[in-house]
Amino acid sequence: MTRTNSVPDFTLTGCVLAGGMGTRLGGVDKGWLEIAGAPLIQRVLDRLQTQVNTGLINANRGIDEYAQFGWPVVADLVSDFAGPLAGISAALDVARTDWVLFVPVDAARLPDDLALRLCAAVRENGASAAFVCTSDGPMPVCCLVSRDLRDNLRQQLADGERSVIRWLRQHNAASVSYDEWPREYWSVNTPEERVRLEVLLSAEA
Repeated sequence: MTRTNSVPDFTLTGCVLAGGMGTRLGGVDKGWLEIAGAPLIQRVLDRLQTQVNTGLINANRGIDEYAQFGWPVVADLVSDFAGPLAGISAALDVARTDWVLFVPVDAARLPDDLALRLCAAVRENGASAAFVCTSDGPMPVCCLVSRDLRDNLRQQLADGERSVIRWLRQHNAASVSYDEWPREYWSVNTPEERVRLEVLLSAEA
């Protein structure tokens, strides 16, 4: 389904990157990890769908379950859980808009102005991509990417590239600061981070 997004002059596909192995959390499919009463995939979709025109979910397991949310599910074209760069490539291949906004499935509380600020960054810098940077460092899997980069990314993956931030920097991607946004809102990788996130979200309820 196509809807009006929150950014004038940009037509956006949103893609939730849910194709990882969740190794540091015991191999759990993080999209279904319940945090403060709701699974992560639901939290992400609630905040992303109002900012984009249409959407995709990148997943390599539980595909039928993810499809129940109504967005097409696309699997990596590179085998063996090659990381988020493979998910970005798969989505760029099937998206039908000029820009794709990527967010990780464990970003439990996305900013309402995420699309707006990333689009402003690529416009102001004449860049082909932009990514989030927190006070703790870059969050490259939360990024806006032009579909013009899809052929380059496909080749980079074939050549063995697996680092999202290194690939983005090759294309002089702009960075957007979210220093005021706790890192736990963007990513949960360990039991300790899960506990801290639960505390933050429960305090807002």
